[in-house]
Amino acid sequence: MLKQTLFELTIATVLSSEHVSQLLHEFLTESVDNEVVFTMNELHSKCIEALKREVDQLYPRKFRLNDIQVVLEQIWPLGIFKNGSLPVLDLLYDMLMQIDNDSITYKDDYVDSYVKFSAKLDPTIIVGWNIAKKINNGTLLTTTDLLRIVNSQQPLYSSSPNQDDRYSEGHVHLNGVYFDGVVILNQLVEERGLEQFNSLTKLSHGLLREIPIIANPSFSKKEIDTKLLNLWKTTIGVNSKTTPIFKYNFKYISEQNVDSSTINSIWLRKQIACAVVDNDLTKAWLWFIVWLWREYQNSETNTQIRMAIFLLMITLMNKRSEIIMDGQGLTRFVETNNHPLRKSVDFKFKSISSAKKILQGRSDVAEIKVTHHEFSAKNVISWINSINKTQNIHQENFLKRPSLEYALSQRKQLERWHFCINFIRNNPNTRQRQNIWKEGKELKRKMESKAGWKVIEDISMSSEESINFNPSNWIRGLDVAGDENTVKTEIYAPVIRWLRNVPINGSQLRSIIHDFHLSIHAGEDYAHPASGMRNIDETVTFCEMTSGDRLGHALALGIEPKHWIERQGDIFLPVEEHLDNIVWLWHFASNLRDRLSLAEQVLPDLERRIAIFSKYVPWTSSAYMRQFYKSNFNAEIFSEDDIVNIAEIEPQTFYEAWLLRRNCFFQLDSYTSQITDDSIVSSALPDIEELVQFDWRNKRNGMDEDMCAKRLYCQRAELMRSKTKNSKGLIVHVRSIQRGSIFESDINHINAIGMLEDFESSDDIEFLYALQDYLLNEYKNKGLIIEVNPSSNVYISKLTSYTEHPIFRWNPPDPNKLVDGNCHNKFGLRDGLIDVTINTDDPGIMPTTLRTEYKLLYKAAIDNGFTVEDAGNWINRICQFSNQQFDRVHKSVFYH
Repeated sequence: MLKQTLFELTIATVLSSEHVSQLLHEFLTESVDNEVVFTMNELHSKCIEALKREVDQLYPRKFRLNDIQVVLEQIWPLGIFKNGSLPVLDLLYDMLMQIDNDSITYKDDYVDSYVKFSAKLDPTIIVGWNIAKKINNGTLLTTTDLLRIVNSQQPLYSSSPNQDDRYSEGHVHLNGVYFDGVVILNQLVEERGLEQFNSLTKLSHGLLREIPIIANPSFSKKEIDTKLLNLWKTTIGVNSKTTPIFKYNFKYISEQNVDSSTINSIWLRKQIACAVVDNDLTKAWLWFIVWLWREYQNSETNTQIRMAIFLLMITLMNKRSEIIMDGQGLTRFVETNNHPLRKSVDFKFKSISSAKKILQGRSDVAEIKVTHHEFSAKNVISWINSINKTQNIHQENFLKRPSLEYALSQRKQLERWHFCINFIRNNPNTRQRQNIWKEGKELKRKMESKAGWKVIEDISMSSEESINFNPSNWIRGLDVAGDENTVKTEIYAPVIRWLRNVPINGSQLRSIIHDFHLSIHAGEDYAHPASGMRNIDETVTFCEMTSGDRLGHALALGIEPKHWIERQGDIFLPVEEHLDNIVWLWHFASNLRDRLSLAEQVLPDLERRIAIFSKYVPWTSSAYMRQFYKSNFNAEIFSEDDIVNIAEIEPQTFYEAWLLRRNCFFQLDSYTSQITDDSIVSSALPDIEELVQFDWRNKRNGMDEDMCAKRLYCQRAELMRSKTKNSKGLIVHVRSIQRGSIFESDINHINAIGMLEDFESSDDIEFLYALQDYLLNEYKNKGLIIEVNPSSNVYISKLTSYTEHPIFRWNPPDPNKLVDGNCHNKFGLRDGLIDVTINTDDPGIMPTTLRTEYKLLYKAAIDNGFTVEDAGNWINRICQFSNQQFDRVHKSVFYH
């Protein structure tokens, strides 16, 4: 998470405060019954006090109460609703924004401050405020000027792209791109919004309906007061729950004839409607905010209307916070991504917003992550229509094939992107791996079918040319995404290998290997640095990654373990994960002992810890099924007799069992030599000859067999398949100690609350750092690439600024940082840079754009002490490399 100041956090709190929203609601609804419980001055005091408590609750004891009070009194002045001024919005605009011709853009020098602001509040509120101020201040703006200004705004108010520049997006999820304003406005304009939005919808439409009417100078003050009382009753007062939702017919409003000679409330309302009808909710949202702030600033506006507008604005910003990632960990991200507000947006709305952001410049290209369910002719056609709309390409009105000129321009757009299919980590799939195979086979079936695609041929192929179309070429990569803490890549790896190797019947009527590249999420979020590093190594090993394949995020290879542990504090791991980690570390310590004295030093402790903790893992016992079913993995399964009777297993046996996890247990369980699909067996069971020699079905609970690697693999796999949602294992509490090695007395067995304890020495933690360097070099030599997603990484991980991003360790602007003994090659285990690309991941959930990500890293490089020249060359080098990678994996969907 980005570190923010008291001033930044207080502004964000004021402009999204739930407590202030409640106070304003109370004030307005009490006015309905003419029972003014408190005056405006008292309201101000109550708001200040409520905000002070709210800031302190949101950021417990981080700031002095006196300091919070001082900042609040500056941001929330007395008499705030008596005139149309909000000085804090003027301050924010002057601090963060600038004018570039008709575009309002953030200042490049303040890009990090701007991104921090965007994490808390939608920058549209300050852009809309400034535009409204120009209208109300009598600046020479015509309706034509204002239309041009609104149409000129770029995604996230970034600079207009240099059309000669080309940026390649290599890691972006289509469902995580669309702008948060689209999510909010979708609720306000759709026929059936979520119930939690009903009151906001009523207030929004009530204001849209009544403000232009109340502005009529023929109404007396009494008539206006009556209308306002009725408005509050039906939108936020006692009658609001029984009042049906009235929603404007935006199509009707968009077709109304209104005076276009001046900018007024009715003309602005029509622009909102026109954008809604055009399915461009990003533009409609800006018009809506401009309309609200114009009414707020108007000197003739009633004080209660100002309060209602402010109430609406801060409540909408509060709702926005639910759909923006502002915390740590993948679990929190998954909750944000799956929020009902985001899920409720129709594809027609989100696709236009996404097309604007992903393909911002006319030369930009992108690899877009979608699930196989989303890859359909219907969705691709909708996507193409959205791109055409954002690029101002008007479809020819034809009953036959298009002209050659149009067909060529259309095909140019269709070659600017391709898809990477991502499998979503899903808990039930751990037990039901047949579901993953169903997904893989369905993807293969889709790629072999041309059903439904003819309409694309009709818009992109002229009758004057002979050309073929193969939509399966749009799928160029495979991914596994989701929470890797709960669902491991190992269960998807066999299907990934199969899809890379199985022939797919193409439109040329012959089977071809589709040469997918891999772009797999790994090491993004983890409970321990060793867990993250092992997850990455499992991905590389089990998926059989080769040159050109990409690791998504891979933060566990870059964030220094000592710093991660200091920020994390207590570490809690399932005992099975802990055992996997120390076995995996033992393997590399054994391999590195001749090159690295540190590896030799940590080996004895690793072996001792393996011997201790292996006895607490159910699948290491020959009576594993009895132990499993006895009490669902709780501590009572381990009696002292159990522990004593479990034979000690060699670390190498555990490691060999770990390697066997690349095999699919579902396919092994159903395997017979007579009935088999050779293509599946060869991919899913690379160790089939070894595994079939071991009759694991007849060895359950046998006490007389040696605990070999094959047996450990099968016992673990059977337990994973048998686990229920409520199955719990023992937890290990891992803590750090200062001395170099661990004594056996440091390691307790189960403590009084049923938790195991383990300790890591400073040597153990330093070895993790050395192992990161070793793996980086190994993966570099394999030709692997790391996909960097700066804002996503900062939001989800334990980074507090962009200067801390591990890209500066992986691929520093000055390669001399990797000279033996220098800061990024302390142990001399690296011999060069590992290649990286820069991407956005989910730029609608963690607000950013691709160009913004480059600017953030450019500024971070300079802040880290690199020269302007080095920083600029570095950014250009990565940009060019990203372009080359897109071109390398891209395959045209058209061929002669």
